[in-house]
Amino acid sequence: REARRLNVPVIHMLHNYRFGCLNGLLFREGRECRECLKGSFLPGVKNRCWQGKLIPSLYSACFQTAARKSGILHNAARFIALSGRHAELLKTTGIPEEKTSILPLFVETHLLPYVPAPEGGDILFVGRLTPEKGLMPVLQAWERLDTERRLVIAGDGPQRQELENWVKEHNARNILFKGFVPLEEQEQLWNTASASIAPSAWQEAGATTILESLGRGRPVIAFAKGAACDHLANPLHGWLMNPDDPGSLTHTLQTVLDTPAVCGVPPQSIREDTRIKELHQMPEYGIDAIFALYESKCILVGVALRPQVKAEIVCQNKFYKCRKPVGAFIGRPH
Repeated sequence: REARRLNVPVIHMLHNYRFGCLNGLLFREGRECRECLKGSFLPGVKNRCWQGKLIPSLYSACFQTAARKSGILHNAARFIALSGRHAELLKTTGIPEEKTSILPLFVETHLLPYVPAPEGGDILFVGRLTPEKGLMPVLQAWERLDTERRLVIAGDGPQRQELENWVKEHNARNILFKGFVPLEEQEQLWNTASASIAPSAWQEAGATTILESLGRGRPVIAFAKGAACDHLANPLHGWLMNPDDPGSLTHTLQTVLDTPAVCGVPPQSIREDTRIKELHQMPEYGIDAIFALYESKCILVGVALRPQVKAEIVCQNKFYKCRKPVGAFIGRPH
C-alpha cells in the first residue's frame, strides 16, 4: 500500500504457491492438493495445513484472504516465476499470466570444481528431509534393488527420524544418512557420486540442486514435476520418471545402476552442454536479468534506480554462494 502511494513498482519473486495454498506447496499428506484453488482457504484450515495447527492455519487463511481482497495480485507490477511449470501453476492461484516473467535460478559453475564422475559411484541426495521431497518412496524402491552401490542422503529435517527408523526396521542396505553437511564440506560427497536424485513429490518452483548437479557433470534422477521438467528436458541430462507409475522409480534406479557409464557420455559433456551453460551463468548474468526487469518497470512510472543496488545484490548473492536468488525493492521516487 505504501509503495503504491509513493508510485514505486512492486515486483514479487515467488518460490511457492502461497497465494493459492496455505502451506504454499499444493501438497498435503503425501499427495498433491488443489482444494483451496476453488476459491476458499477453508479446506486448508480444516486440514491444518499451516504448521499442522488449527489457529495458525486460520490466521494464515485470514491473512491470505485479506491480501487478495486488497488487490495485491493486480496492483503488483510483475511476478517472477522460477520455471515454466511454476508459471503455469501460478495462473491457477489467480496470478495474471500477462504479469508473469520467468527467471530461472542459477549457480556459479566456475565455482564448482570439476572432478570426473566415478564409474559405479554413489547416488546422492542433497536437501531438506521433508515429505514433499519424496525420499520415502526412494528408500522403498532402493530396498528392492540388488546392488552394492550406496544411496547417500545429505540433509536434515523433520522427517529424518522417520526415514532412519524405516531403514533400520527393514534392514535396507547401503543407505547412508550424512545429516546436515555444510556447503563447504559437500565437495567430497559430489566427488564420489555418479549421479544425483531429486525426487520431489511437489511441483517444485525452482531446483537449485539439479542445476548444481548438472554443473558438476552429474546427471539427475527426478520425477517429471515442476522445475525438473525444464532442467532435464534433454535426456542426456538425466532421467525423468513418471510420477503416476509406481514402478517407474524402481525401474529407473535399476537402469541407472546398470549403466556402466552414466548417461553414456562423459560428465564434462553434460557440463558443457549449451542449455546447461544458459542455466549456469556468472552471477552478473542472472543479476542483470533481474535488474533489467526491475528497471523496465521503474521506467514506466518514472522511478529512478539507485546505482549501488546492483553491487549490493551481487554481494548478497556471493554471500549465499548463489544458492538463493535475491530480490529487493530497487526503485524510489524522484
